[in-house]
Amino acid sequence: MPQYDWKCIKCDHRFSVVCLMSQYKELKKCPECKEKSIIRDYDEYGLATKGEPTTLGALAEANTKKMSPGELERAKEQERRKRKPPPTRAQLDQHKENRKIANMTPTQKQRYIMTGEGL
Repeated sequence: MPQYDWKCIKCDHRFSVVCLMSQYKELKKCPECKEKSIIRDYDEYGLATKGEPTTLGALAEANTKKMSPGELERAKEQERRKRKPPPTRAQLDQHKENRKIANMTPTQKQRYIMTGEGL
C-alpha cells in the first residue's frame, strides 16, 4: 500500500498514512488539532519510487552517480559537442524567405520564379 504524507495548514503538523489509494481521500481531519485543514505534502522530489528508475531523468541520474568526476566531465563534453551550433544569420534569412515563399499563392510563386520579385 502507498504511503501518503499530509500537512495541516492550521497547526503545521505533518503526518503520514499508509492506506489504499481509494481510501486516502477519506482522511479529512488533522490528528493533532482535529481541524479539517489538511493538504497533501509532497517532498522536494515529488513522488519517490523504490526499485528501478522509471523515467529517463531518473535513469540518467542513477547512471551519473556511478561515474567518476573525470568520466562525468568527459560525458558532458561529448554532449556539448553533439549539440548543433546556433544557426547563422544567412541560415535565418534563408528560412525567413522560404516561409514567405511557402505562404505565396500560385500566381505569386510564378511571378517570383520569373522575375525574382514578390517578396
